[in-house]
Amino acid sequence: MNAEIKNYASSLYEKASMESVKRLQEERATYLAKMAQRSMGFSLLGGSEIKAIVDLHVMHIERSMSARLESYRQAFTEANQTPTDHDFNTILDEAQRTREQQARHSAAAVRNFIASRGSARLPPGAEASAINQIMSNSGHGHDRVLREWKIWRDKVRLLKSTAVHSAHNSSVRRGVASDGGSNMKSVFISYSWDDDQHCEWVRKLAERLRADGVDVSIDR
Repeated sequence: MNAEIKNYASSLYEKASMESVKRLQEERATYLAKMAQRSMGFSLLGGSEIKAIVDLHVMHIERSMSARLESYRQAFTEANQTPTDHDFNTILDEAQRTREQQARHSAAAVRNFIASRGSARLPPGAEASAINQIMSNSGHGHDRVLREWKIWRDKVRLLKSTAVHSAHNSSVRRGVASDGGSNMKSVFISYSWDDDQHCEWVRKLAERLRADGVDVSIDR
């Protein structure tokens, strides 16, 4: 992958990641403030509160993966370059590593958060369950980002295929024009007029052959 594109994409991702962390902190602070109002200031966490905090971190992980993908999409677009299949595989690998890295960070953050708020009210195994939930639920975000990656990759492949086909047709037309048409292939299509559907099929066949540089005559 082009080093300049990779470096620029990394800069874009770092900015987006910092914004996502800030959003996570704000969302968590808002939730804890509402929880404190409902519990009249009681600070110990219960299982439902931990799940809510875990969910906020899971959304942050998905935002991070999306930001990683979007950073590369923007970098390639601004460089006016098209990713190769190798580039796409590299981008996917980095998005997956982003998920794993952010999941580890989030698991540590939740663990430290639980410890700072006290765990006397927690059922046995609640902390381990919260950490496992982060790893499991972040898989849904991974699948959504994977779909976006596939759409981007397949769109690029389609555009490349279309460009190659257009270049081939253009080359055929130039070759015909350069020799005055002496090498142009000619066909005469004779067919039975069974019904309108059959006639239409023959007409489309003729149009396709003409697009490929063939001189077509039809028995009408």
